[in-house]
Amino acid sequence: DRELAHPQAVGPEAFDIFRTALRKQHGDDIKAMAHAFWPPGAGSDDGPVTLILVQRSPRHKRSFDELAQLTRATLEPLADEGELVWRVVDDLEERSLVQQA
Repeated sequence: DRELAHPQAVGPEAFDIFRTALRKQHGDDIKAMAHAFWPPGAGSDDGPVTLILVQRSPRHKRSFDELAQLTRATLEPLADEGELVWRVVDDLEERSLVQQA
């Protein structure tokens, strides 16, 4: 993504090493949090698409304006049809790195 495009960012190999270490150390915790976060069947091959919408802090000046209206107009119709399961995360900076993963 954009973060990996920065010259000071690590490359794909270092990112894979980090991901492997994170899974090895915290994999069970991450799975438990995902299980509690998503409803049963979400993310399976035959289930609906899962989407996390990250709402940044307004002080970062990259947050969505009128988020409730945006989701009502775009995401809720797809969810009503059973095509999408979505969640908004608006407290990312308050979560631990394991929870952010």
